[in-house]
Amino acid sequence: MQVTNFAGTSWVSVAAGGSHTVALDQNGRIWTWGTNANGQLCGGGSSVLTPQRVDTVSGAFNSIAAGAYHTFVVKSDGSLYGCGWNGFGQIGDGATSDALTMTMIGTDNDWVAVSAGATHSLGVKSNGALWAWGGNTFGQLGDGTTTDRHAPVQVSALSKWTSVAAGAFHTVALTDDGYAGTWGWNGFGQLAFGDTTDRHVLDYYFVKANITAIAAGGYHTLVTNPAGDVAAAGYNGFGQIGDGTTADRLYFVLAAVRDWASVSGGGYHTIAVKSDGTLWAWGYNGNGQLGDGTTTQRLSPAQIGADTNWASVSAGGDHTVAVKSDGALWAWGYNGFGQLGDGTTVNRLSPVQVGADTNWASVSAGLYHTVAVKSDGTLWAWGYNSYGQLGDGTTTQRLSPVQVGADTNWASVSAGYYHTVAVKSDGTLWAWGLNGNGQLGIGST
Repeated sequence: MQVTNFAGTSWVSVAAGGSHTVALDQNGRIWTWGTNANGQLCGGGSSVLTPQRVDTVSGAFNSIAAGAYHTFVVKSDGSLYGCGWNGFGQIGDGATSDALTMTMIGTDNDWVAVSAGATHSLGVKSNGALWAWGGNTFGQLGDGTTTDRHAPVQVSALSKWTSVAAGAFHTVALTDDGYAGTWGWNGFGQLAFGDTTDRHVLDYYFVKANITAIAAGGYHTLVTNPAGDVAAAGYNGFGQIGDGTTADRLYFVLAAVRDWASVSGGGYHTIAVKSDGTLWAWGYNGNGQLGDGTTTQRLSPAQIGADTNWASVSAGGDHTVAVKSDGALWAWGYNGFGQLGDGTTVNRLSPVQVGADTNWASVSAGLYHTVAVKSDGTLWAWGYNSYGQLGDGTTTQRLSPVQVGADTNWASVSAGYYHTVAVKSDGTLWAWGLNGNGQLGIGST
Protein backbone atom coordinates (compact mmCIF):
# COMPACT_ATOMS: atom_id res chain seq x y z
CA MET A 1 0.00 0.00 0.00
CA GLN A 2 1.10 3.54 -0.64
CA VAL A 3 2.43 5.60 2.25
CA THR A 4 -0.02 8.35 1.32
CA ASN A 5 1.27 10.77 3.94
CA PHE A 6 4.25 11.42 1.69
CA ALA A 7 2.93 11.35 -1.86
CA GLY A 8 5.26 13.39 -4.02
CA THR A 9 8.05 13.45 -1.44
CA SER A 10 11.55 12.57 -2.63
CA TRP A 11 14.17 11.88 0.02
CA VAL A 12 17.65 13.38 -0.26
CA SER A 13 19.44 11.96 2.80
CA VAL A 14 18.75 9.97 5.94
CA ALA A 15 20.58 9.41 9.25
CA ALA A 16 19.95 6.66 11.79
CA GLY A 17 20.44 7.27 15.50
CA GLY A 18 20.30 4.79 18.34
CA SER A 19 16.53 4.26 18.06
CA HIS A 20 15.34 7.14 15.89
CA THR A 21 15.66 8.31 12.31
CA VAL A 22 15.94 11.74 10.70
CA ALA A 23 15.55 12.45 6.98
CA LEU A 24 15.85 15.40 4.60
CA ASP A 25 13.59 15.77 1.56
CA GLN A 26 14.17 17.53 -1.74
CA ASN A 27 12.47 20.67 -0.50
CA GLY A 28 14.87 21.05 2.42
CA ARG A 29 12.33 19.85 4.99
CA ILE A 30 13.21 17.72 8.03
CA TRP A 31 11.28 14.57 8.99
CA THR A 32 11.81 12.37 12.07
CA TRP A 33 10.40 9.13 13.47
CA GLY A 34 11.08 6.46 16.09
CA THR A 35 11.51 6.82 19.83
CA ASN A 36 11.34 10.30 21.34
CA ALA A 37 12.20 9.58 24.97
CA ASN A 38 14.75 12.41 25.05
CA GLY A 39 13.19 14.72 22.49
CA GLN A 40 15.42 13.50 19.66
CA LEU A 41 12.57 13.82 17.14
CA CYS A 42 12.75 17.63 17.55
CA GLY A 43 8.99 18.01 17.43
CA GLY A 44 7.86 17.20 20.94
CA GLY A 45 5.25 14.57 21.74
CA SER A 46 5.62 10.83 22.04
CA SER A 47 7.40 8.34 19.83
CA VAL A 48 5.88 8.00 16.36
CA LEU A 49 5.56 5.17 13.84
CA THR A 50 5.60 7.31 10.70
CA PRO A 51 7.75 10.21 9.53
CA GLN A 52 6.58 13.50 11.02
CA ARG A 53 7.64 16.82 9.59
CA VAL A 54 9.57 19.08 11.94
CA ASP A 55 8.17 22.52 11.20
CA THR A 56 8.91 24.40 14.43
CA VAL A 57 11.68 26.32 12.63
CA SER A 58 10.97 27.93 9.27
CA GLY A 59 13.29 27.81 6.31
CA ALA A 60 15.11 25.13 4.35
CA PHE A 61 17.75 22.74 5.68
CA ASN A 62 20.65 21.14 3.84
CA SER A 63 22.27 18.60 6.17
CA ILE A 64 21.40 16.31 9.08
CA ALA A 65 23.12 14.14 11.70
CA ALA A 66 21.87 11.63 14.27
CA GLY A 67 23.70 10.65 17.43
CA ALA A 68 22.75 7.93 19.86
CA TYR A 69 19.88 9.96 21.32
CA HIS A 70 20.25 13.43 19.81
CA THR A 71 19.82 15.09 16.43
CA PHE A 72 21.36 18.00 14.52
CA VAL A 73 20.30 19.90 11.41
CA VAL A 74 22.04 22.68 9.50
CA LYS A 75 19.86 25.29 7.80
CA SER A 76 20.62 26.61 4.33
CA ASP A 77 21.62 29.90 5.98
CA GLY A 78 24.38 28.08 7.91
CA SER A 79 22.72 28.15 11.34
CA LEU A 80 22.85 25.01 13.51
CA TYR A 81 19.99 23.44 15.46
CA GLY A 82 19.87 20.46 17.80
CA CYS A 83 17.45 18.47 19.93
CA GLY A 84 17.39 15.41 22.20
CA TRP A 85 19.49 14.01 25.01
CA ASN A 86 21.77 16.62 26.56
CA GLY A 87 23.14 14.98 29.70
CA PHE A 88 26.72 15.78 28.73
CA GLY A 89 25.99 19.07 27.02
CA GLN A 90 26.11 17.41 23.59
CA ILE A 91 23.37 19.67 22.23
CA GLY A 92 25.71 22.63 22.72
CA ASP A 93 23.18 25.14 24.03
CA GLY A 94 25.06 25.74 27.29
CA ALA A 95 22.78 23.50 29.36
CA THR A 96 22.48 19.81 30.29
CA SER A 97 18.71 19.50 30.20
CA ASP A 98 17.23 17.64 27.23
CA ALA A 99 16.18 19.79 24.28
CA LEU A 100 12.67 18.62 23.37
CA THR A 101 12.32 20.86 20.32
CA MET A 102 14.70 22.40 17.81
CA THR A 103 17.17 24.58 19.67
CA MET A 104 19.51 26.99 17.90
CA ILE A 105 23.15 26.51 18.84
CA GLY A 106 24.62 29.95 19.32
CA THR A 107 24.09 32.66 16.74
CA ASP A 108 26.72 31.73 14.12
CA ASN A 109 25.52 31.06 10.60
CA ASP A 110 28.62 29.52 9.03
CA TRP A 111 28.20 25.81 9.88
CA VAL A 112 28.65 23.44 6.94
CA ALA A 113 28.86 19.97 8.51
CA VAL A 114 28.04 18.26 11.81
CA SER A 115 28.48 14.80 13.32
CA ALA A 116 27.11 13.27 16.50
CA GLY A 117 28.51 10.43 18.61
CA ALA A 118 27.23 8.76 21.76
CA THR A 119 27.75 11.74 24.08
CA HIS A 120 29.72 14.25 22.02
CA SER A 121 29.21 16.36 18.91
CA LEU A 122 31.41 18.10 16.35
CA GLY A 123 30.99 20.60 13.55
CA VAL A 124 32.93 22.22 10.74
CA LYS A 125 32.48 25.87 9.78
CA SER A 126 32.79 27.43 6.33
CA ASN A 127 36.23 28.82 7.19
CA GLY A 128 37.54 25.31 7.86
CA ALA A 129 37.55 25.64 11.65
CA LEU A 130 36.63 22.59 13.72
CA TRP A 131 34.46 22.81 16.83
CA ALA A 132 33.44 20.25 19.47
CA TRP A 133 31.15 19.96 22.50
CA GLY A 134 29.55 17.48 24.88
CA GLY A 135 31.02 14.54 26.76
CA ASN A 136 34.83 14.50 26.99
CA THR A 137 35.65 11.66 29.39
CA PHE A 138 38.10 10.16 26.91
CA GLY A 139 39.30 13.37 25.34
CA GLN A 140 37.02 12.89 22.34
CA LEU A 141 36.58 16.65 21.95
CA GLY A 142 40.28 17.05 21.21
CA ASP A 143 40.76 20.22 23.27
CA GLY A 144 43.54 18.78 25.43
CA THR A 145 41.31 18.12 28.45
CA THR A 146 38.76 15.62 29.70
CA THR A 147 36.32 18.33 30.71
CA ASP A 148 32.80 18.22 29.29
CA ARG A 149 31.86 21.27 27.23
CA HIS A 150 28.27 22.47 27.19
CA ALA A 151 28.82 24.81 24.23
CA PRO A 152 31.05 24.53 21.13
CA VAL A 153 34.78 25.11 21.61
CA GLN A 154 37.24 25.43 18.75
CA VAL A 155 39.61 22.49 18.37
CA SER A 156 43.10 23.68 17.37
CA ALA A 157 43.94 26.84 15.48
CA LEU A 158 43.89 25.12 12.09
CA SER A 159 41.31 26.24 9.56
CA LYS A 160 41.63 23.50 6.99
CA TRP A 161 39.10 20.86 8.11
CA THR A 162 36.63 19.59 5.52
CA SER A 163 34.74 16.81 7.32
CA VAL A 164 34.43 15.12 10.70
CA ALA A 165 33.01 11.81 11.95
CA ALA A 166 32.18 10.85 15.52
CA GLY A 167 32.47 7.29 16.78
CA ALA A 168 31.01 6.22 20.07
CA PHE A 169 33.75 7.93 22.09
CA HIS A 170 36.39 8.87 19.52
CA THR A 171 36.67 11.29 16.62
CA VAL A 172 38.26 11.35 13.16
CA ALA A 173 38.50 14.46 10.98
CA LEU A 174 39.86 15.20 7.52
CA THR A 175 41.92 18.19 6.36
CA ASP A 176 41.85 19.79 2.92
CA ASP A 177 45.31 18.39 2.13
CA GLY A 178 44.38 14.79 2.85
CA TYR A 179 45.43 14.23 6.44
CA ALA A 180 43.21 12.52 9.00
CA GLY A 181 43.30 13.48 12.66
CA THR A 182 42.16 11.00 15.32
CA TRP A 183 41.59 11.49 19.05
CA GLY A 184 39.56 10.29 22.02
CA TRP A 185 39.06 6.77 23.36
CA ASN A 186 41.51 4.22 21.98
CA GLY A 187 40.65 1.01 23.81
CA PHE A 188 40.65 -1.06 20.61
CA GLY A 189 43.34 0.89 18.76
CA GLN A 190 40.79 2.82 16.69
CA LEU A 191 43.03 5.90 16.67
CA ALA A 192 45.59 3.90 14.63
CA PHE A 193 48.71 4.89 16.56
CA GLY A 194 49.84 1.35 17.34
CA ASP A 195 48.71 1.43 20.96
CA THR A 196 45.57 1.65 23.09
CA THR A 197 46.36 4.96 24.76
CA ASP A 198 43.67 7.64 24.69
CA ARG A 199 44.51 10.94 23.00
CA HIS A 200 43.11 14.21 24.35
CA VAL A 201 44.57 16.40 21.62
CA LEU A 202 44.05 15.80 17.92
CA ASP A 203 46.95 14.22 16.05
CA TYR A 204 47.54 13.37 12.40
CA TYR A 205 47.84 10.03 10.68
CA PHE A 206 48.66 9.47 7.04
CA VAL A 207 48.15 6.27 5.03
CA LYS A 208 49.86 5.55 1.72
CA ALA A 209 48.36 8.48 -0.20
CA ASN A 210 46.09 11.44 0.35
CA ILE A 211 43.01 10.47 2.29
CA THR A 212 39.80 11.33 0.48
CA ALA A 213 37.10 10.14 2.88
CA ILE A 214 36.69 9.13 6.51
CA ALA A 215 34.17 7.19 8.58
CA ALA A 216 33.85 6.20 12.22
CA GLY A 217 32.08 3.11 13.48
CA GLY A 218 31.33 2.68 17.15
CA TYR A 219 34.82 1.44 17.92
CA HIS A 220 36.68 1.40 14.59
CA THR A 221 37.83 3.93 12.03
CA LEU A 222 37.99 3.80 8.22
CA VAL A 223 39.74 5.92 5.61
CA THR A 224 39.97 5.79 1.80
CA ASN A 225 42.45 7.15 -0.72
CA PRO A 226 42.14 8.22 -4.40
CA ALA A 227 43.07 4.74 -5.60
CA GLY A 228 39.98 3.30 -3.94
CA ASP A 229 41.89 1.59 -1.14
CA VAL A 230 40.05 1.18 2.15
CA ALA A 231 42.01 0.99 5.38
CA ALA A 232 40.66 0.44 8.87
CA ALA A 233 41.80 0.28 12.49
CA GLY A 234 40.24 -0.67 15.81
CA TYR A 235 37.77 -3.28 16.99
CA ASN A 236 37.54 -6.34 14.72
CA GLY A 237 35.60 -8.88 16.76
CA PHE A 238 33.17 -9.51 13.91
CA GLY A 239 35.61 -9.04 11.04
CA GLN A 240 34.55 -5.45 10.40
CA ILE A 241 38.10 -4.39 9.56
CA GLY A 242 37.91 -6.66 6.51
CA ASP A 243 41.44 -8.06 6.68
CA GLY A 244 40.44 -11.72 6.96
CA THR A 245 40.84 -11.96 10.73
CA THR A 246 38.95 -11.08 13.90
CA ALA A 247 42.02 -9.54 15.57
CA ASP A 248 41.83 -5.89 16.62
CA ARG A 249 44.10 -3.62 14.59
CA LEU A 250 46.14 -0.88 16.26
CA TYR A 251 47.33 0.54 12.95
CA PHE A 252 45.45 1.16 9.72
CA VAL A 253 45.47 -2.00 7.61
CA LEU A 254 44.21 -2.32 4.07
CA ALA A 255 41.14 -4.41 3.39
CA ALA A 256 42.01 -7.73 1.75
CA VAL A 257 40.57 -6.65 -1.61
CA ARG A 258 40.09 -3.14 -2.98
CA ASP A 259 38.34 -1.24 -5.78
CA TRP A 260 34.83 -2.06 -4.62
CA ALA A 261 31.95 -0.75 -6.71
CA SER A 262 29.04 -1.92 -4.52
CA VAL A 263 28.43 -4.07 -1.47
CA SER A 264 25.47 -5.70 0.29
CA GLY A 265 25.25 -7.20 3.78
CA GLY A 266 22.99 -10.19 4.55
CA GLY A 267 22.14 -11.97 7.77
CA TYR A 268 25.68 -13.16 8.41
CA HIS A 269 27.37 -12.77 5.03
CA THR A 270 28.57 -10.03 2.72
CA ILE A 271 28.57 -9.85 -1.08
CA ALA A 272 30.34 -7.23 -3.17
CA VAL A 273 31.05 -6.29 -6.78
CA LYS A 274 34.41 -4.82 -7.76
CA SER A 275 34.88 -2.09 -10.34
CA ASP A 276 36.10 -4.74 -12.81
CA GLY A 277 32.75 -6.56 -12.58
CA THR A 278 33.99 -9.51 -10.53
CA LEU A 279 31.92 -10.88 -7.65
CA TRP A 280 33.26 -11.45 -4.13
CA ALA A 281 31.80 -12.87 -0.91
CA TRP A 282 32.71 -13.55 2.72
CA GLY A 283 31.17 -14.53 6.04
CA TYR A 284 28.80 -17.34 7.04
CA ASN A 285 28.14 -19.92 4.33
CA GLY A 286 26.05 -22.66 5.94
CA ASN A 287 23.48 -22.60 3.14
CA GLY A 288 25.77 -21.79 0.26
CA GLN A 289 24.89 -18.09 0.32
CA LEU A 290 28.44 -17.11 -0.67
CA GLY A 291 28.03 -18.93 -3.98
CA ASP A 292 31.48 -20.49 -4.06
CA GLY A 293 30.21 -24.06 -4.36
CA THR A 294 30.86 -24.89 -0.71
CA THR A 295 29.39 -24.32 2.74
CA THR A 296 32.73 -23.15 4.13
CA GLN A 297 32.85 -19.88 6.10
CA ARG A 298 35.16 -17.24 4.63
CA LEU A 299 36.92 -14.69 6.84
CA SER A 300 38.12 -12.60 3.92
CA PRO A 301 36.68 -11.81 0.48
CA ALA A 302 36.77 -14.75 -1.94
CA GLN A 303 36.08 -14.37 -5.65
CA ILE A 304 32.96 -16.15 -6.87
CA GLY A 305 33.57 -17.68 -10.27
CA ALA A 306 35.47 -15.93 -13.03
CA ASP A 307 32.75 -13.79 -14.62
CA THR A 308 33.43 -10.07 -14.98
CA ASN A 309 29.94 -8.84 -15.84
CA TRP A 310 28.24 -8.61 -12.45
CA ALA A 311 26.35 -5.34 -12.16
CA SER A 312 24.57 -5.41 -8.78
CA VAL A 313 24.00 -7.75 -5.88
CA SER A 314 21.72 -8.07 -2.84
CA ALA A 315 22.26 -10.28 0.20
CA GLY A 316 19.23 -11.63 2.07
CA GLY A 317 18.89 -13.59 5.28
CA ASP A 318 20.61 -16.70 3.94
CA HIS A 319 20.39 -16.24 0.19
CA THR A 320 21.85 -13.94 -2.44
CA VAL A 321 20.53 -12.52 -5.71
CA ALA A 322 22.38 -10.57 -8.38
CA VAL A 323 21.95 -8.98 -11.79
CA LYS A 324 24.55 -9.17 -14.54
CA SER A 325 25.28 -6.41 -17.03
CA ASP A 326 23.32 -8.35 -19.68
CA GLY A 327 20.16 -8.08 -17.54
CA ALA A 328 20.13 -11.74 -16.48
CA LEU A 329 19.11 -12.56 -12.90
CA TRP A 330 20.99 -15.08 -10.75
CA ALA A 331 20.41 -16.50 -7.25
CA TRP A 332 21.99 -18.88 -4.76
CA GLY A 333 21.93 -20.02 -1.12
CA TYR A 334 18.97 -21.04 1.05
CA ASN A 335 15.82 -21.84 -0.92
CA GLY A 336 13.43 -23.33 1.64
CA PHE A 337 10.64 -20.94 0.62
CA GLY A 338 11.44 -20.65 -3.07
CA GLN A 339 13.22 -17.32 -2.61
CA LEU A 340 15.76 -18.18 -5.31
CA GLY A 341 12.97 -18.18 -7.89
CA ASP A 342 14.18 -21.25 -9.78
CA GLY A 343 10.93 -23.18 -9.30
CA THR A 344 12.30 -25.41 -6.54
CA THR A 345 13.02 -25.36 -2.81
CA VAL A 346 16.51 -26.82 -3.26
CA ASN A 347 19.44 -24.88 -1.82
CA ARG A 348 22.01 -23.78 -4.40
CA LEU A 349 25.70 -23.55 -3.54
CA SER A 350 26.56 -21.72 -6.76
CA PRO A 351 24.71 -19.08 -8.79
CA VAL A 352 21.80 -20.36 -10.91
CA GLN A 353 20.00 -18.24 -13.49
CA VAL A 354 16.41 -17.31 -12.67
CA GLY A 355 14.45 -17.97 -15.83
CA ALA A 356 15.68 -16.79 -19.22
CA ASP A 357 14.69 -13.10 -19.11
CA THR A 358 17.44 -10.55 -19.63
CA ASN A 359 15.59 -7.37 -18.73
CA TRP A 360 16.05 -7.29 -14.94
CA ALA A 361 17.02 -3.82 -13.73
CA SER A 362 17.36 -4.28 -9.95
CA VAL A 363 16.71 -6.87 -7.27
CA SER A 364 16.44 -6.92 -3.47
CA ALA A 365 16.66 -9.91 -1.12
CA GLY A 366 14.65 -10.01 2.11
CA LEU A 367 14.80 -12.55 4.89
CA TYR A 368 12.98 -15.28 2.93
CA HIS A 369 11.56 -13.44 -0.09
CA THR A 370 12.88 -11.58 -3.12
CA VAL A 371 11.55 -8.63 -5.13
CA ALA A 372 12.80 -7.15 -8.38
CA VAL A 373 12.07 -4.51 -11.00
CA LYS A 374 12.43 -5.09 -14.72
CA SER A 375 13.61 -2.51 -17.23
CA ASP A 376 10.01 -2.08 -18.40
CA GLY A 377 9.03 -0.81 -14.92
CA THR A 378 7.14 -3.94 -13.89
CA LEU A 379 7.46 -5.32 -10.36
CA TRP A 380 8.00 -9.01 -9.55
CA ALA A 381 8.21 -11.03 -6.32
CA TRP A 382 8.71 -14.58 -5.08
CA GLY A 383 9.42 -16.68 -1.99
CA TYR A 384 7.83 -16.59 1.48
CA ASN A 385 4.49 -14.79 1.56
CA SER A 386 2.72 -15.53 4.87
CA TYR A 387 2.44 -11.81 5.62
CA GLY A 388 1.59 -10.71 2.10
CA GLN A 389 5.10 -9.36 1.57
CA LEU A 390 5.04 -10.38 -2.11
CA GLY A 391 2.22 -7.91 -2.74
CA ASP A 392 0.27 -10.18 -5.07
CA GLY A 393 -2.90 -10.08 -2.98
CA THR A 394 -2.36 -13.54 -1.49
CA THR A 395 -0.36 -15.24 1.23
CA THR A 396 0.71 -18.02 -1.13
CA GLN A 397 4.37 -18.96 -1.32
CA ARG A 398 5.83 -18.51 -4.83
CA LEU A 399 8.68 -20.61 -6.18
CA SER A 400 9.28 -18.45 -9.25
CA PRO A 401 8.78 -14.74 -10.04
CA VAL A 402 5.18 -13.50 -10.25
CA GLN A 403 4.24 -10.05 -11.49
CA VAL A 404 2.85 -7.71 -8.83
CA GLY A 405 -0.08 -5.86 -10.38
CA ALA A 406 0.05 -4.37 -13.85
CA ASP A 407 1.81 -1.05 -13.22
CA THR A 408 4.84 -0.23 -15.33
CA ASN A 409 6.25 2.71 -13.40
CA TRP A 410 8.15 1.06 -10.55
CA ALA A 411 11.57 2.67 -10.06
CA SER A 412 13.11 0.83 -7.09
CA VAL A 413 12.21 -1.73 -4.44
CA SER A 414 13.62 -2.98 -1.13
CA ALA A 415 12.77 -6.15 0.78
CA GLY A 416 12.82 -6.29 4.59
CA TYR A 417 12.34 -9.26 6.90
CA TYR A 418 8.63 -9.68 6.26
CA HIS A 419 7.68 -6.47 4.44
CA THR A 420 8.49 -4.65 1.22
CA VAL A 421 8.76 -0.99 0.24
CA ALA A 422 9.03 0.49 -3.23
CA VAL A 423 9.16 3.81 -5.05
CA LYS A 424 7.43 4.62 -8.32
CA SER A 425 8.83 6.88 -11.02
CA ASP A 426 6.43 9.63 -9.91
CA GLY A 427 8.19 9.70 -6.51
CA THR A 428 5.37 8.06 -4.54
CA LEU A 429 6.24 5.56 -1.82
CA TRP A 430 4.44 2.21 -1.38
CA ALA A 431 4.65 -0.50 1.29
CA TRP A 432 3.09 -3.90 2.07
CA GLY A 433 3.51 -6.97 4.29
CA LEU A 434 3.93 -7.33 8.06
CA ASN A 435 3.26 -4.13 10.02
CA GLY A 436 3.51 -5.24 13.66
CA ASN A 437 6.05 -2.53 14.49
CA GLY A 438 4.76 0.14 12.16
CA GLN A 439 7.34 -0.70 9.51
CA LEU A 440 4.93 0.15 6.68
CA GLY A 441 4.77 3.76 7.83
CA ILE A 442 0.99 4.09 7.44
CA GLY A 443 0.27 5.39 10.93
CA SER A 444 -1.03 2.13 12.39
CA THR A 445 0.03 -1.42 13.18
